[in-house]
Amino acid sequence: IVVVKKRGVTVSSCIFARSYFMNTTIKGIVVENRATAIPDRAYLGCKSLKTVFIPASVKQLGEAVFSETENVTVTFDGTERQWRMMAKDHKENREVTLRGEWDKAPYYRTDETRAEKQTVVVSPMRGCKKLTVHCKKDGAILRYGF
Repeated sequence: IVVVKKRGVTVSSCIFARSYFMNTTIKGIVVENRATAIPDRAYLGCKSLKTVFIPASVKQLGEAVFSETENVTVTFDGTERQWRMMAKDHKENREVTLRGEWDKAPYYRTDETRAEKQTVVVSPMRGCKKLTVHCKKDGAILRYGF
């Protein structure tokens, strides 16, 4: 659940897909207490984004959540330990698209695409610049991309 306050109006979105806010001019986001995850690249390219409130109910951050953002302050309603568990790099099996793979014959190359399962490293903090996280429960301050 995400609550977006814009010009005094509150807009709620029960489910938002990955890249939902991508490249918008949104300045602040309050994630409601019922949310348990923030999807991949949720705030990608949000150059105007300055503040985000994330409740302790959120247990998972997707890949590159804050990619291409700068000078964002996150208030997390939990402890530093909870944040580190949620924000750590982890491995996932995902279907990835491969392009232009060499065929079995050594002189033939295909330009077709195909999907294949591979293990990839998911890094929630990848691509952010000057992201500061304030953990309310224990007062910890964490910095990424400085």
